[in-house]
Amino acid sequence: MANRALALGEAGATRFRKRGDRCRAECMVRLYNGERVSVPASGATKREADDKLRQAIDRRLGRRVDAGAITDLTSLYVVAGQFFDEAYREADQADARPKRKRQSVDCHASTWRRHLRPHLAEVKLCELTPALLEHVLNQIRQGTEDRPGSESKAKAAYTTLNLILKRAQAHGGLVANQLAVVDRPKPQPKPVVALEAQGVGLIRRAVRRYDDKRRAISKRQGGQAPRGDVVALLDVILGTGLRIGEVLALRWRDVVQDGETWLVDVNATMVELVGRGYQRQPVPKTDAGDRLVALPAFTVLGSA
Repeated sequence: MANRALALGEAGATRFRKRGDRCRAECMVRLYNGERVSVPASGATKREADDKLRQAIDRRLGRRVDAGAITDLTSLYVVAGQFFDEAYREADQADARPKRKRQSVDCHASTWRRHLRPHLAEVKLCELTPALLEHVLNQIRQGTEDRPGSESKAKAAYTTLNLILKRAQAHGGLVANQLAVVDRPKPQPKPVVALEAQGVGLIRRAVRRYDDKRRAISKRQGGQAPRGDVVALLDVILGTGLRIGEVLALRWRDVVQDGETWLVDVNATMVELVGRGYQRQPVPKTDAGDRLVALPAFTVLGSA
């Protein structure tokens, strides 16, 4: 079958060849005067060669080439790198409340590395189609033997990819976000099951028995006795319904009294940041998480 004729200003398929420790990239380009020319470039890696080839094509076609500029020939790998660089800079600004917290950026970066990059890193923006994106989401949904898939993972991938493509569109690399016409994955909501009073009592008694055994073992072995932190932690979780990160971020100053009622001021949470370990984040997970929660009597008194 004959090759499709290139349109004016269009580049053909890229061919890569290894030459020693360098990689050479080359493709045919149809100039705006109708002439077909071969455009080469080389780099230390395949990605570097591809990026340099994109810039060489832009120069050959007379397009404006800026450092870091996004065009329809930019690979999704490059766009994603720019998006995460900017997102991390914004998240680390101490004098402003960022659009996305660093923990959220870490989650998006993990989703890109684990689920999206294997499928889309080498794809150029001009090659994106709704059918391709839907196919990738289906593959993430189905998973593999080594990496099981799920509807939740597909939804996370959709959200991360949408942010990356919005950046490409805002910088002129896309006329329209191709993902906009792809259905967003919708995980089935899990039924909410609440503990009854009897179940709460059983759990509290079981944890206290466990703590007593630890105290007895420590006493026999001459070690430091447990301080009862696990018991207190569980009582606050059962009595308030707070997330465990919110409970671990509480300070004594966050416990306030209103008449005969004791309240906790939920204003922070503990997060695990890549390369930084666990830290106290001075804002809750969401804006709605900033709230006052009443403490029941068993949490205040600590009685079994």
